[in-house]
Amino acid sequence: SCWFLSYLVSCLIGGITFLLFTSNIDGQVIINEYSCSNVGAITDSDGDYEDWIELYNLSINAIDLTGYTLNDKVSNTNTWVFPAITIPADGYVLIFASEKDKKVGNELHTNFKLTQTKPEQLIFSDIQGNVLDSLTLKPAQIDHSRGRETDANPLWAVFTSPTPGNTNTNPKKEYAEKPQFNLAAGYYNLSQSLVLSTSDPNLTIRYTTNGYEPTALSPAYNNPINLANTKVIRAQVFSSDPNVPASFIETNTYFISNSHTLPVVAI
Repeated sequence: SCWFLSYLVSCLIGGITFLLFTSNIDGQVIINEYSCSNVGAITDSDGDYEDWIELYNLSINAIDLTGYTLNDKVSNTNTWVFPAITIPADGYVLIFASEKDKKVGNELHTNFKLTQTKPEQLIFSDIQGNVLDSLTLKPAQIDHSRGRETDANPLWAVFTSPTPGNTNTNPKKEYAEKPQFNLAAGYYNLSQSLVLSTSDPNLTIRYTTNGYEPTALSPAYNNPINLANTKVIRAQVFSSDPNVPASFIETNTYFISNSHTLPVVAI
């Protein structure tokens, strides 16, 4: 079986336009949430912070997942097969993408890890090899996750407080857009004027010049930054909408009037 997402139908009745939301769901178990940036949220039984994937059973019956598969590549070169496990009706199964390839009680571990920067795929298939659900991983910030706005919802959201093994609650919108730098990182013989920008004038850019991560209390960018000497500039975009998480941080190092005989790596 396969899962077909909903589509929106517009119909004209008596001169009034109605929007009708319909759905046809054949696959009963779906990918509901995942995290590729778990560094301090939850641990496995070994005490390790591993990536994880949550499946949700939207049916009224328990489903035996034995022999089903998960894969992080379309090529099927690294398929992980579910051991004996049943997902309860209206329930969840949590899988650690740890590369440990084991089962400890009901704790499952795949034979692969997730890499959100490639980006990789996540493919869930039944025992016959029919793809029930699939997606392309999108980056999330540290200890955040991505999941369906509510369980089984076709719309996806960011979760700043992930809900592994539980119903999806308190979804957020997409991260604010990253700030733009008019100067590339690197060496400059003379002082420079750095301009930071964002396409949305309602967003606020905040920055630091000491290498620390920006916060909501960091200086707001209003005018070009004078680079008279070597500086590390870190910038982040903040929204006044509490449902829009702050952007990913952009970091550039500017070496001004510095000369070195050996290669320099900025970290």
